[in-house]
Amino acid sequence: MLSIPENLVELKGVSADYQGWYVAISMDYLRKLDVNIGKTVHLYPALSANPFLSIEPERMEYLCGLLDTLFKTLQEYSEKDYSEPLVRNLMSAFVNAAYGFGMEQLDSISPVRSHSKDGYFLRFLSLLQEDATSQREIKHYADKLSLTPKYFSGIIKDVSGNSAAEWIASYTIAEASLLIRFSGKTMEQIADDLNFSSLAAFSKYFKQHTGKTPSEYRKG
Repeated sequence: MLSIPENLVELKGVSADYQGWYVAISMDYLRKLDVNIGKTVHLYPALSANPFLSIEPERMEYLCGLLDTLFKTLQEYSEKDYSEPLVRNLMSAFVNAAYGFGMEQLDSISPVRSHSKDGYFLRFLSLLQEDATSQREIKHYADKLSLTPKYFSGIIKDVSGNSAAEWIASYTIAEASLLIRFSGKTMEQIADDLNFSSLAAFSKYFKQHTGKTPSEYRKG
């Protein structure tokens, strides 16, 4: 099962032979991983409606192997200086594999109508993939969809539970986090890549949404 934040999961009961793991990852930690969730956000409505996915036994064995290695690392190497990057890289591998296996199934689900609420939301997410690094104004996305900003904002909130501004910020911070953590670029270059007017403006935006400056985030 792949569950998105607004989904509520309640365990009603289990069979006597049930075995399973539950892995919960906060957005703050997810941003530290080498994971580009932005490539899969267009499947958000399908995942919201179809969180239960069937994974082939050999793929499940692969995922379980990654978790076994992860737990062993936490148990045996937690006091070592290199423990944190080991755990982060193993978790990155697990998340990428789980999302990859799941998305292959969701890709086969019939698309929603383009002018339904879900359709507008999908088109918004598609626009985010193209424009989020340079456009952070709600009006830009509403204009692209030929909607008023108020109506557009209402649709996004109704479908996803989050505001358009929250989606834009989340996408921007996710991209910024990847660049800070893995690109090796200077903060000035990253600010320029994300179309901020200055390093100061980028630092203020990043700290507003993460509680850390870009430099503090890079240090871990």
